[in-house]
Amino acid sequence: MLKKNFTRLVLLIISSCGLIIGNLQAQTPWSGEYGNEWLVQGQKYARIPVKVKGIHQVNIADLPADFVKSFDPEYLQLWHRGKQVALLQADATKIVFYGETNDGKYDELLYRPHANLPGITSRMNTYVSLFSDDGVYFLVVGNSKGLRSVSINSDAIANPPIVPESFHMRHDTTLFKTEFSYSNSYFIYPNYMNSFYEYSKTLTDVARVFGSTVSEKTIQLTGYNSAVSSIKPKLKFLIHSRSNQAKNITVKMGKTNTALRLITTLSVGPFNAAEYEFDLDTSLDIDATGKEC
Repeated sequence: MLKKNFTRLVLLIISSCGLIIGNLQAQTPWSGEYGNEWLVQGQKYARIPVKVKGIHQVNIADLPADFVKSFDPEYLQLWHRGKQVALLQADATKIVFYGETNDGKYDELLYRPHANLPGITSRMNTYVSLFSDDGVYFLVVGNSKGLRSVSINSDAIANPPIVPESFHMRHDTTLFKTEFSYSNSYFIYPNYMNSFYEYSKTLTDVARVFGSTVSEKTIQLTGYNSAVSSIKPKLKFLIHSRSNQAKNITVKMGKTNTALRLITTLSVGPFNAAEYEFDLDTSLDIDATGKEC
């Protein structure tokens, strides 16, 4: 059974920069040569925006007035990024599905390829879109039966019965999306403002400018199981220089801002970005309340 201890974490950044924090997440590629092969001409699709990751219910009565009125619920199909999504429930009155917000995968089409990332993958911050946070799903009455999730009775298929896992891995992402990393609203801005998107163009926290060089972030760990000592929690952060000069960025971590240990010092070029991942020290970084500094 998962034990939930809540932790407090403080991350201290010393630099002139913008901050983005996140954990590695799998990306969902689009399908087909052009990305619209899944569309069937003549069919009507209801666009369903998703603003929060989780289980969602959509009532058929709330769909646009010109959506198909008479249909077999088995033929309801839900599509996302060119792939059909299995519905958890579907009948004549509602659908229930698991939906996710927009991580900006399609933004990559606007980025110039990076030397170390061939193809349309030149986007350092893969956690946020520059345009919209809404994930978009499309509901249609298809020409074939739609995908449905399958319930599995573990006791019926396993002999001996499946033993519950003592823990599971969880990834949490904290996003800072206040400003554009190449913004010209400050007196320091890039020498070239290209129309195409470059590797490190993204959204960041508020820039730290001269005279305000310390950035402190407190991070909440949810569901941390302190009994599992064999696997250490990890923290990965992305940081962006908002200066036209190279900067050395010192990163410290600890239970409080008065008990910090040195993690690393990063050298970041003008208006460039860096990412770094490290193991948390559960004795030094996590306090009794379950937070880290």
